[in-house]
Amino acid sequence: MTDVVDDQLLASPAEADPALPWHAPGVYAVAEGVFRIPLPLPDEGLHSVNVYALEGPDGLTLVDSGEASAASRTDLVRALAALGHGVQDVRRILVTHVHRDHYTLAVALRRETGVELHLGRGEQASLRLVADPARGMLRTQLDMLVACGAAALAADLAPADDPLPASI
Repeated sequence: MTDVVDDQLLASPAEADPALPWHAPGVYAVAEGVFRIPLPLPDEGLHSVNVYALEGPDGLTLVDSGEASAASRTDLVRALAALGHGVQDVRRILVTHVHRDHYTLAVALRRETGVELHLGRGEQASLRLVADPARGMLRTQLDMLVACGAAALAADLAPADDPLPASI
């Protein structure tokens, strides 16, 4: 479990320590009412995904959500608490694209709280593919890699386990 570091609740981007890795846990002010929250990923190469929290008059809007994992959820809850909010204050989640690290925690939060979930129309085809229980998300992504000319990479990744439940 990764801790959200309280001293990384920054008042402005200028306060950020340039020596601090971009994926260090915390809550980082981007602009007034806009905060970047890095959430952990289980990958060795890509350590985290950036989720953005936007404060509005009716509550919070998240841009992307993180991966549906206990570590991501815990860090998101802690980050929101550092901002004086909880998951019940999230009114909507805007998902930029259908990748597990941008989308799957949004699905879990929608099931839990009923939060509005928005995804661009251009992602409908991708969503249909990954939602097919006969294929699963990993198989779909491997097939897309092959179609895009990355068959060798797909073959290297094929033995990987898909850690997400099919229901996500």
